[in-house]
Amino acid sequence: MQVQRQTWEEVQEHFSDLPGESMTRKTMLPLVEYLAESEIGSYLFPWISMYDLRITQALHYPSDGPHLVISSLRDGQLEFRYIDTFRKDRQWSRVVPASSANARFEKFVEQLHWLQSSTRSES
Repeated sequence: MQVQRQTWEEVQEHFSDLPGESMTRKTMLPLVEYLAESEIGSYLFPWISMYDLRITQALHYPSDGPHLVISSLRDGQLEFRYIDTFRKDRQWSRVVPASSANARFEKFVEQLHWLQSSTRSES
């Protein structure tokens, strides 16, 4: 099964359409807006699964392949979970305040060399 790729604008619209008091809207929308405008976002491919943001490095990746899931938590934090195995205890996971989401995302991309790999493959 292939991921139905969405544009950053579609993802941004999805989170913008949530009720204004929604914790998911409050925590996810600033990150999505940042990614939609950033160079980092231009090299990555998002899609939405319910209220989670999922991101992969490759356009035509199977939906069960390695990807990052970002979820809004009830306490106003965001969970970053890298799904590269079905064993939850072996998945990389970080919970951060929403205000730290951009920096955490940049660190994640740096750790996995996603941006470097993307720019190399286009040369």
